[in-house]
Amino acid sequence: MSESTPEFTGSQSKPCKVCGLLVPQHASKCTHCDSYQDWRRYITLSTTMVALLTALISVIVTGVPQLYQLVHVPRSSPAVSLLQNYDSPGSSIFLVSNSGDRPAAIEGVMFNAPNPVGSWGGSLPDELSNRLIDPGKGKLIRVTFPGLEDNSYSKRELAGKRCNLTVFLTQFNGQRTEYPFPDDNCGSFNLIQWKQ
Repeated sequence: MSESTPEFTGSQSKPCKVCGLLVPQHASKCTHCDSYQDWRRYITLSTTMVALLTALISVIVTGVPQLYQLVHVPRSSPAVSLLQNYDSPGSSIFLVSNSGDRPAAIEGVMFNAPNPVGSWGGSLPDELSNRLIDPGKGKLIRVTFPGLEDNSYSKRELAGKRCNLTVFLTQFNGQRTEYPFPDDNCGSFNLIQWKQ
């Protein structure tokens, strides 16, 4: 028994772009050779090829994060800002932020001024949790300089002299980082109690 192929004539038919046999005018696929008649005929993907591409994409998607973890070295990336609204003479407030992916810690603060003021070490919160800066977060830290507020100094004694403030941070890898605030006129640091 032979299959009969319908015959299309005139404007109802067009030749297949692959096998040349007549197919309906608006057919998107040849009824004889199963080839597409539109843009899809240029893309020849077999089932095997699609399966291989799917497997490759799966391996890439699951492998890239693992590769990143092998290559990436976690680190802390702390930064310090000295806020301009000081609490009171003898203390200051810092904003310490950490844009890294490991914790950092504030280790200490040192205030240096010429004589008669001298150098003063800042007192930090006793609890370590108050000194730790979590990854991607910031923290306000109040630092006091014990004894500094008990003394008062004449602005004339320190006129034109420079003072500086340095914050010491420890990164997760143990590296110590200093953040010196530029030498400034001692009068601009409100840490000092001035005589009236």
